[in-house]
Amino acid sequence: MSTTDNDVPTRGLVHAFALDGRGGGRPLSPAQTAAALRDRSAGQTVDAPDLWLHVDRMDPGVQDWLDLAGVPPHAAEALLAEETRPRADRFADGLVVNLRGLNVNPGMEASDLISVRAWTVAGMTITTRRYPLRSTREMAEALTAGSGGPRDSGGVIADLADRLVGRLRPEVDRLEDLIDDLEDEALAGAADARPREGIRKARAALAELRRETIAFRRYMAPQREALMRLAGLDPSPFGHVDRLELRETADQLTRMVEDLDAIRERTLLAQSEWEARIAERTDRTVYLLTILSSVMLPLGFITGLLGVNVAGIPGADDPAAFLLLCLALGLLVAVQFVLYRRLRWI
Repeated sequence: MSTTDNDVPTRGLVHAFALDGRGGGRPLSPAQTAAALRDRSAGQTVDAPDLWLHVDRMDPGVQDWLDLAGVPPHAAEALLAEETRPRADRFADGLVVNLRGLNVNPGMEASDLISVRAWTVAGMTITTRRYPLRSTREMAEALTAGSGGPRDSGGVIADLADRLVGRLRPEVDRLEDLIDDLEDEALAGAADARPREGIRKARAALAELRRETIAFRRYMAPQREALMRLAGLDPSPFGHVDRLELRETADQLTRMVEDLDAIRERTLLAQSEWEARIAERTDRTVYLLTILSSVMLPLGFITGLLGVNVAGIPGADDPAAFLLLCLALGLLVAVQFVLYRRLRWI
């Protein structure tokens, strides 16, 4: 164990707070945090404030904090797993909750939602992270300011879920604006006016939009189920206000998942519209080429027939033969034009 002489873990703790029950909290040093955890392990919880610990799961010292907090091995394994989906499960007398939030770290895609895991029991919640998360940082700032933060350990989960989901709404709105623009272009017949490169870019934008939509929905749908399960737990570790907040957050997430489903369907329709218009333009081009070929076919046949190098070609010795041939060919084109108009080919 990476500890000092006083058996205080020295690594892995991002921050820790003793919650005051009014939306504020007192920051704890590693030594104070370790002492508070030992008091809990010894059963000294009377009048003890609820605790929130936020740790870096990529730091080798994080296991020391989990052991000190008495997190069961299976729960600790879930908190430190490399890959996971949103979930909410009971372990012994506590809950393991995995949630996903918007990835705003430099060089990373927003649709690659990053994971935050939590272990919560009566009077204590531990959250783990791999990458910095704005929602947990804002919670810490609110607690330090003395208002606007979670009131108890259950409120940490409810507040965190609300902040994570709230940051997803602008991204869903952005995807809706993108599909609106692409749909307007497709339905306005933009394919008829766009050059080939522009059409390729529009179709690539649709494919990228569909990819982003699927990536967001991949985690948002199970996160909705996890929040609904948390809100419906009986008996519940959450207070009445926290349960209402979880239910409202789950409802917001449900609407966003429905919006993502609609966006995905609209991308398919827009893609079909682009393809139909491109196919229509291609058919029109092929049709015009076919008409031109049909006009030129008899002309080519006649000129080819007169161009053979054998005796007996009509008009070979007549100076006016070439002019007469040109007039005859022009008359033939006129007859073809009238015929095609009657047949409604042109």
